[in-house]
Amino acid sequence: MLIAFFCTGASAANAHASLLATHALATHRRPVTLARARAAAGPSLAVRVPDHVRLVEVEAAPDDVARFIDGEFDRGGHGRPSLVLDLPLGLFRGEALRDRLDASVVTVGASPLDERLAASVLAQPEAPASLLPPNARSPWLLGCDRPDYTSAALRFERAIREAVSGRRDGCPGARFLPATLPTPSPTEAASLLEGMPDEAALRRGHRLLASLMPDAGTPAEGVGLNEALASRPAPPDRRGSSERLRDLADALDAMSSGRAPSAEALVDAPLLEDWSIEPRSVPSLTGHVTGHPDIGRGQWVVTSEIYATDGRSWARTYSRYYRLGRPAGAGPPPKVH
Repeated sequence: MLIAFFCTGASAANAHASLLATHALATHRRPVTLARARAAAGPSLAVRVPDHVRLVEVEAAPDDVARFIDGEFDRGGHGRPSLVLDLPLGLFRGEALRDRLDASVVTVGASPLDERLAASVLAQPEAPASLLPPNARSPWLLGCDRPDYTSAALRFERAIREAVSGRRDGCPGARFLPATLPTPSPTEAASLLEGMPDEAALRRGHRLLASLMPDAGTPAEGVGLNEALASRPAPPDRRGSSERLRDLADALDAMSSGRAPSAEALVDAPLLEDWSIEPRSVPSLTGHVTGHPDIGRGQWVVTSEIYATDGRSWARTYSRYYRLGRPAGAGPPPKVH
């Protein structure tokens, strides 16, 4: 399988996606080559790889990369090589290179500037400066450095379509992978740099490959990767509080737009049997408030759940920060005039 990841500007995201795909292809010690195209003065990718993975660098020119691919076919004999390419976006215009690929993916960072760069790939293919030549098949777009949640993928798709056509349902020829790639945690990043991807990294890599297999026309490999994914235990949930709250916000945003959770969003969700909805106590603050945007000065309030506090001067609830003044029991309540 020959996969190329093209970078809009977030080169770290492109390297992340390339490494995930490489290690997923290398499951069961399958030989894989990861090739990076870089300019003469560009930085090298200082990572370790297993013995059955080959890391090489090639000149950042379409014809040079195409010749490298042909050389990989010669090295592999009659078998089709497993090859992952980490390339700059400008190389997508090279027809000789595009024609050799099974799947092309443009990685798009979370910045609006990255989204605008990605939109330029899809807009006005007849223009001389366009990166998408006339009649070329649109590459897959992968939203990177975004929450790993369906609503984040939908927001990414809407943003690109709007940037291209001014409408959320515009640009019908664009193709979006059905997931996003979150920024790797320190643990995941360290595992990739050391050439020993952890369970979370392998799981993301298998999902990424499984979504690309139909495009590459290799359903047999796709079935095998899906089986490998299903057989692996779910990795521990190591999200921090901020990431959990962002995921919750994404889910609520999708629901407020009338979208129920998709099958993809629920496939890894735990199953709860004999369930019921019951109230539970959560830590909150009570006291007389001053300076609240919705509640009158001096009124008694019970806040929403506390998420963080130093226990002396401040607290962060679900809704907002509070400054902490005199604690209860420290003296008479202040007079309100």
